[in-house]
Amino acid sequence: MKKYVKNVIPVPHLYMRENVLEKGNIPGVAGDKAEWAKNLNLPREAEYMFFGGCGYQFMRYVEGMMKAAAGMEKVGFGREAGIGISKMFGKIGIDLPSITAKVAAAGQEDTYTRILVSAVRVLRKLGLDIGYMHEDEPCCGSPLYYSGFLDDYIEHAKENVEIFKSYGIQKLIGLIPACTASLRDHYPKYVEGYNLEVYHFIEIVAQRLRKADLKPRLKERLSVAYHDPCQLSRYLEIIDAPREVLASIDGLEL
Repeated sequence: MKKYVKNVIPVPHLYMRENVLEKGNIPGVAGDKAEWAKNLNLPREAEYMFFGGCGYQFMRYVEGMMKAAAGMEKVGFGREAGIGISKMFGKIGIDLPSITAKVAAAGQEDTYTRILVSAVRVLRKLGLDIGYMHEDEPCCGSPLYYSGFLDDYIEHAKENVEIFKSYGIQKLIGLIPACTASLRDHYPKYVEGYNLEVYHFIEIVAQRLRKADLKPRLKERLSVAYHDPCQLSRYLEIIDAPREVLASIDGLEL
């Protein structure tokens, strides 16, 4: 990228762009993205394909990297300096971001994997035929779109659609609202002939509970307050489904 552009675009944005395009995830951490699903026996072909998204798959590493970055800032190294150091190590074959992220995440409770596993179990419990692309699942590219790298996003979307076609996918269920909005609303604008059916997890759950007249039950009564996530409510315009699901649970007070 030209030097004058670097002076306009924040370095962390350029770093994120490089990670998504070259490593397939936002933090640029090398590793098995499908590790979370290793005990679920998810097939590669099914009526519905589950799209985990690199957010939940790599978020535990992002937290570790943020802690490491905060530590560097305390001793006088800013984020741009940290990125520069990472690139310098990369030139000699040392993947510093991956090492730092995994060391920082070691021993910490991994709530994100639990969320992914629980989502699949819920969908299966509701009778859905669920598959997963495993290591072939791409990053949806939404960070590129929201950061203004539109040309990169369009090219990335076209490449992803070819991957979906190779799997024969017709229906996708997303868990992360930003990923789901990207796949459902943005891809059709830029990829000719795009015809995948894309749903968010919570609307599928609401539909299935309604259709089967099921009423989940808690072992102990619980009172909760629900906050509408911005992406889910404003981009996907999914507002009623979460409340419908919560209201259907016996023992839960909304």
